[in-house]
Amino acid sequence: MNRLQKLWNRFFGNALPSNRRQFNEIPRDKFNIAIRHPWVRRKLVTVSVEQDTEGSHYHGILNTLANDCVGPSPVLIGGASNPNVNTDIEDKWVKFCQENSIGSSIRLLRRAAARTGIGIGIPYKSTTSHEVKLGLRVVSSIKLQSPRNAAGDPYWVDGIYYNKNWEPEEICFDTEEQYKVKDIILWWKNKYEDQICGIPECSPAMCIFPSVKRYLDAIIRSAEFRASIPMALRLDPNIWGKDAAEAVGMPEGNFEYEPGMVPTLPPGTTLEALSYSGLTTDDTSALDAMVGAAARCVNMPLNLATGNSSKHNMASSQVDFGPWKNTVLIDREDFSPAIHQLIRLWLQGAKQQQGYLTPVTRRFIDEEGLLYSLSYSQVFNHPDPQKISNSTATDLSTGAMTLVRYYTERGRNPRRELQREAELLEIEYSDLCQILLTGRTPAAANILEPQEETNGQDPSSSEDETSDVEEQ
Repeated sequence: MNRLQKLWNRFFGNALPSNRRQFNEIPRDKFNIAIRHPWVRRKLVTVSVEQDTEGSHYHGILNTLANDCVGPSPVLIGGASNPNVNTDIEDKWVKFCQENSIGSSIRLLRRAAARTGIGIGIPYKSTTSHEVKLGLRVVSSIKLQSPRNAAGDPYWVDGIYYNKNWEPEEICFDTEEQYKVKDIILWWKNKYEDQICGIPECSPAMCIFPSVKRYLDAIIRSAEFRASIPMALRLDPNIWGKDAAEAVGMPEGNFEYEPGMVPTLPPGTTLEALSYSGLTTDDTSALDAMVGAAARCVNMPLNLATGNSSKHNMASSQVDFGPWKNTVLIDREDFSPAIHQLIRLWLQGAKQQQGYLTPVTRRFIDEEGLLYSLSYSQVFNHPDPQKISNSTATDLSTGAMTLVRYYTERGRNPRRELQREAELLEIEYSDLCQILLTGRTPAAANILEPQEETNGQDPSSSEDETSDVEEQ
């Protein structure tokens, strides 16, 4: 037992096995304490990588998590006081993401953080035809390794150097490449208190994966044995006798049989085989339990993780997608520091290119800064379009939903969408806004109706006088 493990057992008890051979199993007791140790984190990463490579369900869970949390690509909605500045920023960001494949890089970064616990993005100068030549190279955290001269330094842990407050400052790969954290994108999701390093997000399910995997391997071997249909000749004892020594001319050796052939059997023999059946209900439940254990770690519904909604109706599916939608919205906020850092890198490259930004946009950015908000594609829509239309109309008429929020939740800029619609209808932008406002509630229509001039008199008094004259 080395000095590091002696100190660990002194402060945290026997949370880790005393011998490396027993460490092949992930410790289930004192898991929150054990994950602080580098050995446990390495084992969790190893199991996660194996399941991602060999298991299609776990591979699909990671893909769904990255695709839903990032979407096609984050969209910028400008917040400057000048609409032209906002239009310029939004168009330049969308084109930059498309020509430099930024959307796929961000999704890969989010997936790497879920797979190994740490997402590492290295900015580099790309060779695209875009003016801002900025790309993002995603590197797996498996390549992290402390430098050789860092032996004995307690602040170097698995290729990451921390300061006294245990904040990462520098990383090092097994190729001796070193990067400052301020110059790259380093992100992991904090799931536990006092967590100084990332772990796979489905790590609690990894504790039961070895046991479930052995059970599934036994199921597969059993199914393969039954599917092979081993067959044998059975001798009739009334013809051949019960004692093999008394039998004369008894068939010997192997009987050549191939699927699809009609065998000619010797007299007094029958061809028998083992009974074959498909997977039982228990075997299917075991597979769902393994997939559900990993999906539950990220609040993903089982029907989404398995891609099978045969046992769910529309009502139960909506109940399951409710927590998942909230999880995605929370995860987008947690992952936003990485997006903001990438936007700052893009802005630095944009300022260095003469003529890339308009003079008005550059002046606004220098004076007010880059004002914007992030928008993503919507996570889930109701499958019935008529119900979507009715609920949206009700929300807009009652004021529970506004057009700004409605367009923003779908990754659209409300100002630009309304301006394009006004140009398509060949009317003024203010007229379109008035039409939308009058169409919401009858009260708004009454307010916006032009009132007749009464030469300073009260309209109600003039109506009373008219009615009196008519009565006379």
